[in-house]
Amino acid sequence: MAKKKARELVLPIVHEIKEYTSDFLKNDEPRHSFVYPDYIKHNLKHQLRDYQKQSLYNLNYTQKDDHVASRFNQLLFHMATGSGKTDVMAADILYFYHEFGYQNFLFVVNTNAVIAKTRENMLNVQSPKYLFSQPISIDGIQIELREVTHFPTNSEPGVIYLRLTTIQTLKNELKKPRENGLTYDDLKKQKLIILADEAHHFSAGTKSKDDQKHKSWEYVLDKLIKQIVS
Repeated sequence: MAKKKARELVLPIVHEIKEYTSDFLKNDEPRHSFVYPDYIKHNLKHQLRDYQKQSLYNLNYTQKDDHVASRFNQLLFHMATGSGKTDVMAADILYFYHEFGYQNFLFVVNTNAVIAKTRENMLNVQSPKYLFSQPISIDGIQIELREVTHFPTNSEPGVIYLRLTTIQTLKNELKKPRENGLTYDDLKKQKLIILADEAHHFSAGTKSKDDQKHKSWEYVLDKLIKQIVS
């Protein structure tokens, strides 16, 4: 029996970016000349590989688009296991902080084990798996990464707030608000980046319509994003 031909992965944004970078008439545009910035290079323990740097270039391309809110408010990094996606997410946090002033990051995963791993990577400066240089310094200001259960109304200068949660916990917390927990109304007031690790676990594409509505983690994230950007 003949083997089925593997389905070609179509990545339209990547194709668009390749066309953009090959156009020499764009060379003078700021986002065309975006390079591996010092505020990322000097604050990561591991230097990014070329394909990781390319992912940063691609991210910057989308965020410097004139219609970013409607075109690129949800993005996916398609990376294999072991390719250093956590390093890329650490770089993304520094990027959004420096370029756009984001201080609040909601980091969503599918298991408590991944939360523990992320805490070691992002917050435990004593861990050999910690991803940042010490101290983190941007434009001469020392930066603190601080874990929180909810985001403050008034952010302190030089602090990046990180809430780690499983998608199951997030769903329950938003459904039944509690003191010092996350609510749709509170999140709507925040300038917020949502990072979803292992995003394939959140997909509802193969579920029934009832499952998509009532059980799917993707449904929770979609509803959250719609509440925030509405």
